[in-house]
Order: sequence, then C-alpha cells, then structure tokens
Amino acid sequence: MDFLDKISWLTWEDFDPSATSPHEKRLYTAAQAFLHQDERATEKILRALRKEALSEEMEEAVEALLFSILVWQDRFSELSDLGIPTDEEEAKILSHYANPETTYEIISPLTEAPMADAIVGLPCMQVIINGFPVNLVIDTGAMLTTVSKSVADRCGIETTVFSVRPKNAFNEEFEVDHGTIAEFVVGNQRICNKDCMVLADALIDFGGIGSIDGTIGWEVIKRMKWSLDYRARRIQIEQSVKTETKKNLSCDFFPLVRIESNGFEIMAGLDTGANQSLLGSVMKPLFAPTQKTIQRLAVAGNMRDASLDLIERFELSIGGQNITLRGIHLREDEIPIRPHLFQLPCLIGSDIAEGKTLVIDYPNRHLEIK
Repeated sequence: MDFLDKISWLTWEDFDPSATSPHEKRLYTAAQAFLHQDERATEKILRALRKEALSEEMEEAVEALLFSILVWQDRFSELSDLGIPTDEEEAKILSHYANPETTYEIISPLTEAPMADAIVGLPCMQVIINGFPVNLVIDTGAMLTTVSKSVADRCGIETTVFSVRPKNAFNEEFEVDHGTIAEFVVGNQRICNKDCMVLADALIDFGGIGSIDGTIGWEVIKRMKWSLDYRARRIQIEQSVKTETKKNLSCDFFPLVRIESNGFEIMAGLDTGANQSLLGSVMKPLFAPTQKTIQRLAVAGNMRDASLDLIERFELSIGGQNITLRGIHLREDEIPIRPHLFQLPCLIGSDIAEGKTLVIDYPNRHLEIK
C-alpha cells in the first residue's frame, strides 16, 4: 500500500513518517489535522503545499482535501479565486450546492417533532414541501435532498434531467431527475428555491422492508443541531451555538465520525439512512468472523444479495460513549464508497443509537450518543 493509499484508507497504525518525503509528511499532517477537526491548520498546510512543485497525484490529493473544506463551509467563491480545478462531474454537483437563488431562513430557535414511521430503525420526520406534508428520512448519507417522483408530482416540483448520474453502495449508476423546491420547511428552517434529486418511485421501494418518500440530505442537516431520540421517537432541531465540546465530526462529501475500536482510531462514515452498521474488508484483520452469511442489502436502485462475514460483537467508543453492536456484517469486498479523497473503512448506521439519543451538531463538528 503506497503513501496516498494509506492516506485515503485512513490507515495510520503502520504509517512511518521517516520513510516519506517532506511533501508527504506535510500532507500526512494536514490529513491528520482534518480528521481531528482542525480545519484551519489543515487549510494553512494545503495552501502552502499548492505553491510548491508536487507530483500530479499529490497535487490532486491536496486540492481534493481543500475542495472539501471550502465546499462544506459554503465558501464556494474561493474555489475559483484559488484556481482549484474541478472536473466536469464536480462542477455539476457544485452547481446544486452553490445555487445563488437558494435561501435559508431560521424561523424559530428550536422545534420538536415526532419521529414519523418509515423503514424500521430509520429516523423520519414530516416536512412541508410547497405547502404539502411529506415524510422524509433524515439521511446523513445522502449528500443532496431527494424526493420520489410521485411526491414531486403531488407537490408541484418541476423536474429536468439531472446532469450527474449518482452511484449506490454497489458502485452502480442510476438515473435521477433534478427538481427545484419553491418552499421547503424542515423543522425550524425555511428553505426557498432548493435543489433536490427526484428518484423514480421504484428506486426507493425496498420490497418487503418498506418504501420511503425521500430523504433530508446532509446539505440541510449540516446547518443545525439535531437530536434524534430513538427511544421516545422524538426529533429536536435547534440553531447550533458555539461550544467547547470535543470535536469528532468531519465531512469529505460524506460525514466522517472519529471512533475508537480494538485500540485503533478509525474514521467511519456516518449514515443515519442505514438501519445497520456495516464493516468493510479493510477492517477484517481486527475481527474473528464467526460465520458466512448471505444478506439482502437494500440500496437506491437495487436489491442485492451480498456475501458477508458475521461479526458477533463490534465494540466501539464515540465521544467517550461505549457502544456494543451485535451481529454486525463485514463485507468481503471493499465498501466502494470514495466520496472524495478518503475511502470509508466502515459505515455507522442508526443502530448505534438504538434506545438512545443521537446528537448531530456539525457546526461544532461534534457527534454524541446519550
């Protein structure tokens, strides 16, 4: 595994800084700072590295990480000011995050709502789309809000062909349309002229386990502090207030939470739209699988039978809170999710907060379970 592979797979335990070049050491330091939520230090190192002669691969990695920082801080204009190139697909995606006609308004400091029914284990709430009530899953794993075609028709959302073909967890592309929601009320937020993806109903109909009307995406979730109480089935959304809580949450076009397991520090993808956590093959050396199993996995666009190892116990700690997950699956193949620079060694789903409250406070880069 070469240097950039180790960086992207977040494998620090066998990393030897003495065997790397000065540029590699600095990128390693920047990646560590980013994954420990020190974005200011990360950006300072990356900006300095861009002024030096780098290999093509090193330059791409530096720009990818800087791109993530600027996008998720809504500093879109600086991308062009810094001359950071974007490929055709990135430019199309960016146009939906940086739409100048989209406005966000906080209409109350705090709101509470019941957790609506959806697929078992998934947090869902009622929102208002163009005056119509709709139940959407709160999905940190969706980078852009989605609705079904039938919801779009009912709510008067005009659609056009979406310029990007997204991929599901099996790395399969599927077709979606682009929609613009005139008024989108999510708890205490009113969002106007909101871009969304419109999916064919069949893409979010998962047979025997149920179907959904769409998802509240990360681009909405990241703006507020969310408390998802799975025990009382209540949701609280409030304006985030700056605190000195310990940071453990990053975003590289997928929210990453820093966890500890088996004595290792791991960055896991946070996916509240999954009702079960899932380990990738890169984590197999840390566990002793008990048996093989065939599990039917539901993802956008398809149902797939996947060969999985069954892990009896997965013990982890998030923000000092110890959690034990039982009967966790580990994929034999690599989880094919590489949102931008970092690949995801595992996905942490809503099962980490079963019977508890999951608090997501991205403005403070903090996630906790209580």
